[in-house]
Amino acid sequence: MSRQINQPINQVRLTNVAVVRMNKGGKRFEIACYRNKVMDYRQGLETDLSEVLQTDRIFANVSKGEFAKHADLQKVFGTKNEESIAQTILTKGALQVSDLERQAQLENTLAQIATWVASHCVHPTSQRPYTISQVKYALGKQYQVQPHKPIKKQYLDCVKFLKTKIPIERAKMELALSYSTTTPEAQEQLEKLIADHESLSLTQQTSNSDNELTRCVLLADPSLYRLLDDLAKTLPEGKLEILRQVVTLEGDVDLEMEIERKNQLQQQQQQQQQSSNKKEEDSSEEDTAAAILTQQMARKATIQDDDDDSNDSQEETAPPNDDDGDDDDEIMVVPVNSRKQKKKQNKKAKRRQQQQQQSSNAQDDDSSEEEDADAQVAPKATIENDSDDDESQEEAPPPNDDDENLVIAANRKQQQQQQSKQNKKLSKKAKRRLREEQAERDAQKQAEQQRQAERNKLQPIVQANAAVAAESATTGAVKSCNTCGGSFPNAAAYRAHFKSDWHRFNQKLKMAGRPPVSEREFTLCDAESFFGAS
Repeated sequence: MSRQINQPINQVRLTNVAVVRMNKGGKRFEIACYRNKVMDYRQGLETDLSEVLQTDRIFANVSKGEFAKHADLQKVFGTKNEESIAQTILTKGALQVSDLERQAQLENTLAQIATWVASHCVHPTSQRPYTISQVKYALGKQYQVQPHKPIKKQYLDCVKFLKTKIPIERAKMELALSYSTTTPEAQEQLEKLIADHESLSLTQQTSNSDNELTRCVLLADPSLYRLLDDLAKTLPEGKLEILRQVVTLEGDVDLEMEIERKNQLQQQQQQQQQSSNKKEEDSSEEDTAAAILTQQMARKATIQDDDDDSNDSQEETAPPNDDDGDDDDEIMVVPVNSRKQKKKQNKKAKRRQQQQQQSSNAQDDDSSEEEDADAQVAPKATIENDSDDDESQEEAPPPNDDDENLVIAANRKQQQQQQSKQNKKLSKKAKRRLREEQAERDAQKQAEQQRQAERNKLQPIVQANAAVAAESATTGAVKSCNTCGGSFPNAAAYRAHFKSDWHRFNQKLKMAGRPPVSEREFTLCDAESFFGAS
């Protein structure tokens, strides 16, 4: 009895299917579509449903082949027309996309974006377009393509991204703007617009007295097209024409033009480098000036505090004036006190100079930290000495004008000394930096000398090897036989030796455990009988 496998013959298996599914009203509806056609239909590239749908029927489950009920279609969609329902599912349904389809879609989108960039962008200096392969290489793997985003929006984002990688800009448009010459305000508006936008330039302007029209040819960035269109609508008899959508430099590359372009690039780079260096120098000068100014203000504040403390102590220790007393007594007291004050001021100045000399001698040239510490300690020591001297002054009246002049002169001298000290400190740092650079140069020079000495030692060996190689190249490589011990001038003689009787005889001797014979001994006598080789 034969066994027969029964298969259903009323079903047609669908292959290469892309299922678009939609859940609505608690029911699931599916349609069977061709792959890579659903996205074309949604983007408007395909309008014929017969090219998108594999069958016109609406399914409840495509994989099982279950059709949707007409009652469910009427209840959910309000109609039984399956074509309109299929259009609704195509536009609003969920599409299952495989990995290969998604990868192909991303590659297709990237190719379209690169084509747009290559056809609408140029190099800023040469004004020549990039190739598609150059654009793709510049994008690399860092730029992510969005398959559901419009191509034009992604193209603009791609140009912004490429500006960070390579020199690129959108190619300019050549436009013709016509307007009436009767209104001078139109010319003023156009000139103001050109002055406000660097990417807008006027290349040609002609006026026709017959029809009283002015025609201006402009090179504008594509982003300024709407602005110029609005201006043309406001001008009397205004009209905007597009002469060229993309302005690029055409023709073969000339050597002189290429050299000129490279020179321009070098000049631009040098200008940018000079501007950056100038900014750095200005910032460093401002920092040093600010540091010096803060130091001077701090010194002035400390000196002013010392003067205030000395004046307060003198006012406290000064005797009160009697109203009933004589004026002669007051006149006699002032000169004596002023002389004492001068002596004390001179002692203070000498003491300060000695302290400054001691602190400057104690500073170490190689440690900048100790220099800063000494600079901070020195003002504190002077302040303490000033306060001690002020407390020791008893019965001292306020100084007169001569005393004030002496104090101002002493303060000025102290400021000059501190300023010279600061300059000396800066010069020491510069000297230390120069010493370090000189040490590095000496170390490099010494290392180079050592390498040169090693080269000189190896030079005779290299020369000998070169001489041997040259001799072998001229005379030919000499080859010898391990069995017979003879040498041969060339490869032909070496190969012929292995076929000779001498070599075969020595092989027999070698197998018998006897030493080989030379070619001269072999030719002098009967080797077979004389040497007993068998």
